[in-house]
Amino acid sequence: MDTTQTVYTDWAIGVDELSKESSFTLYPNPAHELVTIQLSENQKLSKYNVSILDMQGKLIFIKEILFEERSAAVNIENLSSGNYLIKLDSESGSAIQKLTVK
Repeated sequence: MDTTQTVYTDWAIGVDELSKESSFTLYPNPAHELVTIQLSENQKLSKYNVSILDMQGKLIFIKEILFEERSAAVNIENLSSGNYLIKLDSESGSAIQKLTVK
């Protein structure tokens, strides 16, 4: 059974940012098994939808994460090596960072 799904989006990278400053960082990057999402100090602690998309915009993973601290780890051990986009969505907007998986 094929569980992959193609998602066509109408958003452009970098247009709807959570703030003018970088809203989150990823580490380590490149990553292998886990990647940590670190919210910037100006971002409120709340629920965020975390999406992982391939470079063609195909949705690979989506999960709602409650940030009670400034960081949260995401398991990426099932991702193949390559480049991906990590998209963070909240009530106040969206932000995207590139992630390299080795």
